[in-house]
Amino acid sequence: MKKLVLIASILLLMPIFSSAQNKIMFVAPPVIMSPSITVTMSPDITICNGQPATITATASCTCGPPFTYTWSPAVSLNNPNISNPVANPTTTTTYSCYVTGGPSANNNNNNIVTVTVNACLGVPQINEETGFTIYPNPSNGNFILNCAVSKGELEIYNVMGAKIYSTLITNQSTYINIDSPNGIYFLQLKTEQGTANKKLIINK
Repeated sequence: MKKLVLIASILLLMPIFSSAQNKIMFVAPPVIMSPSITVTMSPDITICNGQPATITATASCTCGPPFTYTWSPAVSLNNPNISNPVANPTTTTTYSCYVTGGPSANNNNNNIVTVTVNACLGVPQINEETGFTIYPNPSNGNFILNCAVSKGELEIYNVMGAKIYSTLITNQSTYINIDSPNGIYFLQLKTEQGTANKKLIINK
């Protein structure tokens, strides 16, 4: 029997010899589907003008990480190439995120999230007479909050826009202790008279 040499890469077919019919049949190779990237976006969010918000795109794929993220528009984001940038737009903005994986993965670019920006003019700012002070600042995470009113709610946010602490204020002087790493934090006090904001620096 003569020996046949076939170059499958050129013919793009796989040879199979049939001794019964003394013929060579060619069968197309199986089609391998590339894995797809699934992306889950954070829900749309509404913020006040000047308030930061964290938006996220969470990717998953049988091909596994790492994934590459490209957000657009990038001008109002702290980093357009991570999965969870902080957005600080001045007007309502719809962000899209293009996600890529390994060379065998199908790219996913139909991912959007909208950040609606309101002026929040109906929320009055507390004036200096009814505002609050914090001491010491910078601090090691322990400080005293002094307020002209004795009823309200205090919330503390990190630079990523995530709330790390909240408590009810029931006295004009309140001791606060937060166990957080060094950095800049934002305090927001909400009372019946309105809201007030201050910046806190933790330096241990």
